[in-house]
Amino acid sequence: MRDKTLIFGLVIVPLLGVTLIGWLSATVTYTATWQGKQLEVTRRGRWIYREGLPQEKPPVATSAEGVPKAVAAELVHDFGIMNPLTMGRHEFVIRNEGDGPLIIRKGPTTCKCTLSNVSGGAIAAGGTGVVVLDWNSGRDLVYSHEATIYTNDPESDELHLRVTGKVRQRLATAPAAVSFGGIEPDGRGEVKLIVYSQVWDEFDVIDADCSIEGVTWQVGSVTAADAVLGDVRSARKVTLTTGDAMPQGDFAGQLRLEIQPAADDRETLELPVNGHVLRRLAVYGPSITIDGVIDVGQVNQGQGKKTRLVLKIRDPERELRVTRITTSPEFLRAAVLPYKGTATDAGLMRLEVELPADAPRCSYLGVPLGDLRIEFDHPRIPSLDLKVKFAVVGQDRKDR
Repeated sequence: MRDKTLIFGLVIVPLLGVTLIGWLSATVTYTATWQGKQLEVTRRGRWIYREGLPQEKPPVATSAEGVPKAVAAELVHDFGIMNPLTMGRHEFVIRNEGDGPLIIRKGPTTCKCTLSNVSGGAIAAGGTGVVVLDWNSGRDLVYSHEATIYTNDPESDELHLRVTGKVRQRLATAPAAVSFGGIEPDGRGEVKLIVYSQVWDEFDVIDADCSIEGVTWQVGSVTAADAVLGDVRSARKVTLTTGDAMPQGDFAGQLRLEIQPAADDRETLELPVNGHVLRRLAVYGPSITIDGVIDVGQVNQGQGKKTRLVLKIRDPERELRVTRITTSPEFLRAAVLPYKGTATDAGLMRLEVELPADAPRCSYLGVPLGDLRIEFDHPRIPSLDLKVKFAVVGQDRKDR
């Protein structure tokens, strides 16, 4: 008996409690009051405004009682520009152009949007009613809020009303990101950033910190040539400059600006930063891959193939004097030649890679790849190392 009582207390009673709680959750409606508005909880545990709950659709009118016709004076209204986090209100006029009473009821709305003052009762034939839409502008660049109205019009039982507009920016920049683009070797990149506010009358940039080493900043006034942003109340120009001799390749980071408004708390603005330091010696051509591999392709034995590329020298000394060329396999040939039709100081030369006609059958399409090393008599460009991808196939392989 004691064992049965223990099992009942440890197993049966908790199961009954869980079942009872689940039943109550499914059948009981919970309400609360928050900021003076009555809330109701959904079965999924989400609180919503009671007055914002959609109502049931009215029964569709029949010809016996006259058929209404719901016509909105406008379905989309451009409210214009608003301050961030402020409330807006617009009245939509609904006309009844039918010959029966028109019933309108609240439907669902988007977030930050509520319906109020929906005309009660019925709108007589030839009469008008008003639906008021309230919304919060939020913080984004634009806002768009929609509400649905249910009607008993058999041809238009739903009306979708929408308001759109722009939000004044408390703090923003043009451009929205800091991009230095391509920077010459030993050169400096520079970006002019306009920091502006459509809300504050005055502010200042008091500090800046960039995760890219060597980037400096300077604050100045916005000139008439910079004032192309439209509805701006205050603006400052920040000039960002990279350091000297940055390493070649891509770089990315983040810029943090400390902003002090004249009559508000300090704010922090964070922006992405990116750029690319160009190579002192770059190789261009359709046969060079993004990984720096010269793709010669498949060549039939006995035919040979010559591939041409362009060398771009970004250095005060524009001529490359070759001292040695090494290839693997050894039958692979290469030469650096003047670029036809251009002067030496243009910084262009031609690179030719040749598979000779007497090259043996082989495959350098994966592992291993061919190697090409060119050494120069140049103070800042000692050598160029490239991989070469190719295969020499025999006649039997070609016929397959």
